[in-house]
Amino acid sequence: INAIHFNGQTPKKKKRRNRTKEKKPRPRKFTKEEKEEIKVILRERRNDMPFGKKKKSFDLIWNSSPPISQNDEKNMALQVVDDGDYGPTNDTVKTRILEFIESFSSPMTLFQAISLREALLRQKSMNRHHEITKNKEEIFKEYKAGKSIIDLARNIDCAPCNVFRSVLRQMDLGKRNRVKTHLRHPERLFEREQEEFKAVSERDIVARFDQTESLQLGNAFEDVISEFLEEKGINFVRQNQLVEEQKEEFGKAFSTPDFLLLDELTINGKRVTWIDGKAFYGGDVPYVK
Repeated sequence: INAIHFNGQTPKKKKRRNRTKEKKPRPRKFTKEEKEEIKVILRERRNDMPFGKKKKSFDLIWNSSPPISQNDEKNMALQVVDDGDYGPTNDTVKTRILEFIESFSSPMTLFQAISLREALLRQKSMNRHHEITKNKEEIFKEYKAGKSIIDLARNIDCAPCNVFRSVLRQMDLGKRNRVKTHLRHPERLFEREQEEFKAVSERDIVARFDQTESLQLGNAFEDVISEFLEEKGINFVRQNQLVEEQKEEFGKAFSTPDFLLLDELTINGKRVTWIDGKAFYGGDVPYVK
């Protein structure tokens, strides 16, 4: 039934503005031939030494930590992950880890165990995200009734930041890009949401709103590797320079290790031509792989 104005006339339908954004063209995928060409270019790039430098050979011995078996990891995993806890490793967990290492002569260090914990939590966060999607209406209902995000997240064993995102999407913020904008500028949120924002930011290390700290730690680790190579006199090209070179040649970067080694290097008898720095323990976790 058409709506009728008080003067008896049928209102005219307003024309909707076409606000459809132009879709950006998808990046072109490299062909198999182009990928092979880039590999050749990288090999040739290793022969492009800095001015006045000659290619040298280096043979390093790297004393690795004791080998850690999958069984060692599984036993440690039982010590580091608690249901509903996605926050920083607290003193209670650290004490439990140290006691486990001492009691069972575990080859893992405290640092490795904490790093393994973060990887396991990230994996669990992804595996359990469907619980948020499945229960989003009930979560929002309980939130409006006064329950905190931390409690709601603990009840379904999900990352608090992800639960908070779900709640914001069901509020009057509307579209997802508006939610992202408010998370970048939490001062725009209502008072309660600002308090929830602060609480979940302190209790979630896997789904953070701001990844700046993680990026800074990664860059700092790469700087440590850079200093080590420089002290040894090993010539290399860093990732940023490789990105610029490949963008100029191909329009985008394709193969950019953190360090492309220009000199001949063997470590423990194995040839090494490039290095990628990862500032975490390389555990047998799908997220890490």
